[in-house]
Amino acid sequence: MFGTLFNAGMIVMGCLIGGILIFSSGLSIMGIKKFKSMNLLPALLVPPVFFAAKHVLGL
Repeated sequence: MFGTLFNAGMIVMGCLIGGILIFSSGLSIMGIKKFKSMNLLPALLVPPVFFAAKHVLGL
């Protein structure tokens, strides 16, 4: 069951969101632009929820 949920698309989307969070944290640390990175953490839940719903609905 979990093999079909954790497919390549979900891993790519999770890495993309993680990269954006790391990038925004780096900009905040360097003082270039202030981001509230902790407010962006719920975005990490989007890919698992999306792909789980896609799997359950059979799309």
